[in-house]
Amino acid sequence: MITDIQNKSTENTVARLYGLVGYPLGHSYSQLYYRKHIEKNAISADYLNFPLPTLDAIPELIVTKKNLCGLNITIPYKRQIIPLLLSDPRFSVILSEEVCKTHAANTLNITRKEENIHIDLYNTDVYGFRYALSQLLQQASVRSSIQYKTALIFGNGGASQAINQGLSDMGIFATIVSRTPQVGMLAYSEVTAKLIQETPLLINTTPLGTPQYEGEFPPISYEAITPVHILFDIICHPQLTPFLQKGEQRGAITSNGLSMLCSQAEKNIEIWQL
Repeated sequence: MITDIQNKSTENTVARLYGLVGYPLGHSYSQLYYRKHIEKNAISADYLNFPLPTLDAIPELIVTKKNLCGLNITIPYKRQIIPLLLSDPRFSVILSEEVCKTHAANTLNITRKEENIHIDLYNTDVYGFRYALSQLLQQASVRSSIQYKTALIFGNGGASQAINQGLSDMGIFATIVSRTPQVGMLAYSEVTAKLIQETPLLINTTPLGTPQYEGEFPPISYEAITPVHILFDIICHPQLTPFLQKGEQRGAITSNGLSMLCSQAEKNIEIWQL
């Protein structure tokens, strides 16, 4: 209750308001990151969490909060936000190239002129992932001369599309693994130990391992993982998910999503001119 009161007070006093929309949001580091940036640069702005359990609440948030200049979108709305905003006559919406390719968005830039609301949609997850993976590949090159040209992506949500696009940009062919596979995807039952051995890059984009799914992990053959494997988890909290723990036990290179979060956040700051 105290936090709610503080947030409402902040919303009405700062010149520019930004925030994160999704549900739930207890696992996110975004608010801390942006608030440090705002405080360091003495900007009249704030960044709040908006844990909205229904998608339909997002347009009303945009309309009613007149100083709202930007939003980040996270699970489970990265795909759904696009048709929702495009179909709303109150908004003029432009999609970036990355959004058109991935069919998912994680960043909104909002500008207002009188009653007209213009929204630019971006997917900075693509940029953030490319940066984070490039750092891991440099680390891996010290250990082995293996070429990382194939990957498995666990999960088929909005984040997986950004990861897939980032891999494609880097010349890496990825296969998506899902509980409900579509054409061109694999079911978890099809991910054999041999396939794991032959695929040196494994990426978790599911919420398995977050506090909501504590102790859970993608159901694959972890005994097939070797020291040349890279395991990347987009989750930041906890810092060491069961997926990453199992990789470390096999000597693999592992990374959580913190580097990706920070680099995509810097891209958002650039977009927002924050």
